[in-house]
Amino acid sequence: MISAETLAKLHTNQRLLIVELINRGVDIYPIDLSIELFGAEYKNHREYLLDRFSSVVPYVQAQLTSDKFLTKKILQDNGLQTPA
Repeated sequence: MISAETLAKLHTNQRLLIVELINRGVDIYPIDLSIELFGAEYKNHREYLLDRFSSVVPYVQAQLTSDKFLTKKILQDNGLQTPA
């Protein structure tokens, strides 16, 4: 279990991801807090999380989502409604 103190020290996006994974029953454990590296295990599957990066959400996708203007443009270009 990750303490509230540890969660409070994380960047917002990583904190939100980790809280959501915990809520979904994923076992999350710190590996190296100095670089915010965590392990995540669920049903015999293991991932390593570094900020928002994992094998499921690689670097390019995470970088795109960090730019809100670009994300909004990509969503609109693909026919999805976005807030004004």
